[in-house]
Amino acid sequence: MKALLLGHTHAVRLAKQDKQRAEQSLIKHLQVDPKYVERTYTNVIDYIWEDGRLPDPRSLDVFFDMGIKTGRYKERWPLTRFWIPTYVDTYSQWRLASF
Repeated sequence: MKALLLGHTHAVRLAKQDKQRAEQSLIKHLQVDPKYVERTYTNVIDYIWEDGRLPDPRSLDVFFDMGIKTGRYKERWPLTRFWIPTYVDTYSQWRLASF
């Protein structure tokens, strides 16, 4: 689990440092239409934190609305389906100092 958490931390740092690489990842892995990828990155990157905390409720609504519209999701998921606060609460114990 620690390796997964450190991987998340590294990925967030890399996405914030290398916009072009992050945009290509959005296209490849999330199937974001290339004509929307820059706007998607710009509108989302400041709301992704390496400690894993969730964006505000409005942002989660937008996320699920977009996913429903594109057919990725059929409905909004309840928080309990995807959120376990233990890892955010213990971030200071597993965080990545630098890379």
